[in-house]
Amino acid sequence: MQYRNDIGYFYLDYQPITPPDQVVPEDLAVTLLVNSQAGCKAFHSLMVHGKTIDLAQLPDKSLENTSPEEIEKVAALIAQVAQLPGFAA
Repeated sequence: MQYRNDIGYFYLDYQPITPPDQVVPEDLAVTLLVNSQAGCKAFHSLMVHGKTIDLAQLPDKSLENTSPEEIEKVAALIAQVAQLPGFAA
């Protein structure tokens, strides 16, 4: 059971408290960990546009287990979010 002390296990075992079917401002926490340039514009975008992002279209499995068609859906959703104010690099 030593693997349970590995930091990766905590990540995989984590159960988010945000709704699984929509993107909310609290979801920016992970973005802030890897991109310090995310800020109030991204937060505002999610307040205004978050409910328009249809997470139901995403496959309910890991990315490595998706088909090419499913990967295209994931890429399209990422592109949609990237076009929101505050997200483009």
